[in-house]
Amino acid sequence: MFNQYHSLLQIGPERSEWSISVRVQAIWKSINRTTNEFRGYNMVLTDIQGCRIHAFIMDKLSDKFEGRIKEGDVYNISNFKVKKYEGKELNRVVRNEKHIFFDYQTNLKKLTYELCRIPSYAFDIFPLQELEKIYTDSYFLVDVIGKVEQSGVSTYVSKEDNKKTNVKFKIFDGRYYIEPIFKC
Repeated sequence: MFNQYHSLLQIGPERSEWSISVRVQAIWKSINRTTNEFRGYNMVLTDIQGCRIHAFIMDKLSDKFEGRIKEGDVYNISNFKVKKYEGKELNRVVRNEKHIFFDYQTNLKKLTYELCRIPSYAFDIFPLQELEKIYTDSYFLVDVIGKVEQSGVSTYVSKEDNKKTNVKFKIFDGRYYIEPIFKC
């Protein structure tokens, strides 16, 4: 049978007539931290191969798609722009060199028959011992899975006379321990 959808690995910036079948793994509003202004919607999309990509709907288009996209559902999305990251974008949510931008020609159709075939979630898994190297890479956001063992809170006064708090703990993934410190 002919596959009418492109894989997320196939799409690129050379055209916009792509058609993908994806699950919306996550969706959230983008808010400007300074002005508190709504900027649009961010999404993590996952295809049948477990490949993930970040997608963005700008605020001007949000009315067209608002209420039509639900986290966990599967959609055919067609006619969108694909851009390569230029290297300066920080806090990326997936390790993919490309991202999708919805535009006025983008079409969205909810699918039900693909529901069971596309994974509900996909993750990048790295050994805990590599966390320090990954953590210092400010291009990507990091979630950590492990067992928290031993924790403690300490308070101190900074040079600027502000009260600060450190939360120290150990995380164990079954093989390795790391000891991060959160500064509050």
